[in-house]
Amino acid sequence: MFKKLSTILFIGLLASCSGAAVETPTEETKEEKINKLSINIENVKTLFYKGDSFSLDGIEVSLMEFKNFEWVKEKDISNYVSSIKEGDTLNNEGEVTVTVSYQDYVPFEYTIDVIDIDKYKTNKDFDFAKNTYLDSEGNTKPINTTILANNCVDIAYLDPLSKNNHVLVVPYYFSEDEDMATEENREIIKTVFFGSEEDMKKHNQPYSVKSYYEASSFGKTIFDGDVLPWIKASVGSSENMVNGGYAASEDIYNRYVSEYNKENHGILGKDAKEWTYYDGNKDGCIDLIWFVYSKDMQHVGTDQWWAYTAHDATKMSPSINRPVPKTICWGSFGFLFGNYDPHTFVHETGHAYGLVDYYCYNGSWSPMGGIAMMDNNFGDHDSYSKFSLGWSVPRVVDESAIITLKPFATSNESVLLPSPNFNNTFLDEYLLLEYDGPFGLSTSDYINGYSGLMGYNKPGLRILHVDSRGIKDSNHKAPLVDNYLESSNFAYDNSKFGRNSGNKPSGCQTDYFEAINNPTNLDRSYALLTTIPATYNVDRNNFLDNIKLDNSALFTKGTTFSFNDGWTEFLPSACNLWNKARVPFKNSKGEYLESTIDKNMTIDYSIKVLEMSNEEIVIKIDKEDKNR
Repeated sequence: MFKKLSTILFIGLLASCSGAAVETPTEETKEEKINKLSINIENVKTLFYKGDSFSLDGIEVSLMEFKNFEWVKEKDISNYVSSIKEGDTLNNEGEVTVTVSYQDYVPFEYTIDVIDIDKYKTNKDFDFAKNTYLDSEGNTKPINTTILANNCVDIAYLDPLSKNNHVLVVPYYFSEDEDMATEENREIIKTVFFGSEEDMKKHNQPYSVKSYYEASSFGKTIFDGDVLPWIKASVGSSENMVNGGYAASEDIYNRYVSEYNKENHGILGKDAKEWTYYDGNKDGCIDLIWFVYSKDMQHVGTDQWWAYTAHDATKMSPSINRPVPKTICWGSFGFLFGNYDPHTFVHETGHAYGLVDYYCYNGSWSPMGGIAMMDNNFGDHDSYSKFSLGWSVPRVVDESAIITLKPFATSNESVLLPSPNFNNTFLDEYLLLEYDGPFGLSTSDYINGYSGLMGYNKPGLRILHVDSRGIKDSNHKAPLVDNYLESSNFAYDNSKFGRNSGNKPSGCQTDYFEAINNPTNLDRSYALLTTIPATYNVDRNNFLDNIKLDNSALFTKGTTFSFNDGWTEFLPSACNLWNKARVPFKNSKGEYLESTIDKNMTIDYSIKVLEMSNEEIVIKIDKEDKNR
């Protein structure tokens, strides 16, 4: 069964003056004087290196007295006794127990880690994953989501590494909503998309769409753009319902140039730019068109009056002279919620860059626990999202090491623990480690909450399991490809029972694990990325509920993690095997109906959080050496 976490924070022991443990006082004992020894080691140093001098700095020892049915500090204790004296040299490596005593109260114990640093590698000993490759002509090309778009037919993404993206925002109204088409509402849209952080703070919002992506990408992507005057749809909302943003794309494509050629550019206004301006990278496709439509959103009974992104808005071929709409976003003015709320628009713009949804479409479970911009419109983008966009490159740690990480949101530092035969790109299977908490863009959501969800308002280590191995086809039935340069998509399906569970051949052996102890014998829930929580929840473990995570999901000082320790239930294999341990192969008919399992492909990492502060976290990574 699941092994409980060890922790060393806020521990106190009760004792009578004779040294015997006591229960909480009752009515019968309220007249007796009862004391206990209370010790707080939250700020005590617990990480030392072999040869260091021991220190008790930060320890708080006090005597508590029970008065009026509550514990009250009687006095601080300075003449306590420690089993290891201040200044003693620490020569024994490993976990060492420190015992603190005072008079005849029950002694208190806590654990320190003494590391022989010569046995471990550190940050400087490891290289980073790949984010570029050389094409056949020797040109350096990026490895990010655009590589998938380039290998697909008739789709385009907003370039995540361009500082010259031009976004066209179209306030789009229907005849029955003419009262929405005011200059005041247009200015609201303009502020939400292109306002500075200072502009947004006036409306108690943390960022605009533009300022969010400049900060989240660490300046690697920048877009400007324009908000057109309100454009009346050429067709009514009832006619538009069938095709939504697709119909609007063709509408604006056909009308923009004709209006631009009119005096003062017609309904576009005298400040309108040439249509070709919005093709910043000159690939024959408009970088991004954002339609903010007048009709209120409806989440039930329609997909058209909600928010979505498409990368194939028109089937027209790219044209340098008259760029065609490909990537569009479609969302209601109502998503501003009357208070300049940018969250939905930030989320959909993430899709424009090539990110997918991380939440479950049928609401059955929550792989990321809601805490991700591509899950619940929440916080900053996570380390996987930024890795896949080329904004962040993790350090690949494949040996035992002592690693220091600063907060990911502000430092861009993360660690990747690779699977066997790792191809050194985001298109593979691995674990990602990031120091998360109320830092950077996440601060507002994590501290104040959003949409009924509270974030990680206390810092800790977030561990993600990622499986984004590449595939060639869009229906996710073929085996995963070894060569990321051939990928046109990656394996993902965050819905319960996951990838390839629908419309698959009878008896198909997929490239991940089928259910264990599942009476329906359906595939186990499969996700592109999953937060591996520090605390166990039986519903989340069995994928029975849409569990939202909180601070308890982060690993904090003194806690440990290993897939040999109970967390295997969070893997599709339900055992200590990477997904890629299962390899499908064709039968005599050329069908992928059989597979083999490499039982040696185990996940051999264990992790312990040694030290934490607001500035950094220190973790110990141990990897089993199978050659010993």
